[in-house]
Amino acid sequence: MNRIADALELLTTQHAEIDSLVAEISTSSSPSVRDQGIRELAEKLTLHLALEQELFYPAVAGALSDEVHTELMAEHVEIKRVLADLLWLESEDTRFARKLVALTSLLAWHTTWQERELFETTAEAMTAAQLADLSAQIHDYLDVTSNVLANAA
Repeated sequence: MNRIADALELLTTQHAEIDSLVAEISTSSSPSVRDQGIRELAEKLTLHLALEQELFYPAVAGALSDEVHTELMAEHVEIKRVLADLLWLESEDTRFARKLVALTSLLAWHTTWQERELFETTAEAMTAAQLADLSAQIHDYLDVTSNVLANAA
């Protein structure tokens, strides 16, 4: 991924990449393409959710009520649960398509709310320098994770 200097733009780019993967999985009739897509989705989505939880939400904590933060964490849990279900199912299994639709709906709600509400509030509350610093932290997190994954392989 290119080094995007604005944290909100970086997160929005990740949302688009995740949406693209889900669309590719949804429209493919090839089991191998779907299986590879799910593995890639699991990696990207898990990493994205982790950096939101560990970096983004703490950075914008002042803009989040306890109730909203709790709801975001509940959404993350549900997204991960459905993703785990998908990883266990064969792509030809009839339940696979239903789980993929459920994941698509969860992601659509989550990302739409973030981009329309939370990112707007964050853009108003944080300076360009703060957003750039947060983006640098996110890139560092991604770099470390990539190195760990590469060394584990």
